[in-house]
Amino acid sequence: MKKEEVENFLRKEMPGDWKKKHITELSMCMPYEAKFYRTPGLTECVHNTFGEIERLFDVIHTENLNDICDPFSGTGTISEYIKEKMSCINIVTNDICDKHGNPDFTENALDNSFYEQFGQPFDAIITSPWFSVLDIAIPIMLKHVKYFIAVHVPAYYITNAHDHRIRYLKRFIKNKQIYIVGNLPHAVIGWRCVWLIIFKDRHIGKMTIKKNLKGIDYFV
Repeated sequence: MKKEEVENFLRKEMPGDWKKKHITELSMCMPYEAKFYRTPGLTECVHNTFGEIERLFDVIHTENLNDICDPFSGTGTISEYIKEKMSCINIVTNDICDKHGNPDFTENALDNSFYEQFGQPFDAIITSPWFSVLDIAIPIMLKHVKYFIAVHVPAYYITNAHDHRIRYLKRFIKNKQIYIVGNLPHAVIGWRCVWLIIFKDRHIGKMTIKKNLKGIDYFV
């Protein structure tokens, strides 16, 4: 996406009076822009831990999950966990940079064409995108799933959300389509993160989340 495309996308998905500075900063984080790479040819990458991933699967049913995608797979920890613990689930991995792991694809996951090539939606997307592009990644991924997306995000993405993001999330909150999995072990970089799950509809949410859970996880 070029700067103009980023602006048009944001105004459509998260309507509001976007500041040009924010749009410029976000567009500079797009693949193929100079700022995208800290080191030439190498993307920023912080791997998830098994403990963080386990917290997600502690609260969701997986019986209906056959095909999953991790479009920002990085070091491949999510797929490694799923292959080890749930071998019956097929997971497709992708990362535009293949220097951190061994993804199935090395394409731009911020482009709809990556998902469209598979011919049908994935049952779910479970991933940890670069935090700087979450406002673009989340709406795009949600278009290409059957049941839900589960996105590993820093807690501040929700607690310190800007007005446009708040309005966007409220669309789903109103219909009980959002579930937050908290109480994760601290991320490798020391940040407190959560799993933000957005369901295609509220009925899928009720079907997916296990009953009688204890802790700080909640529908919002």
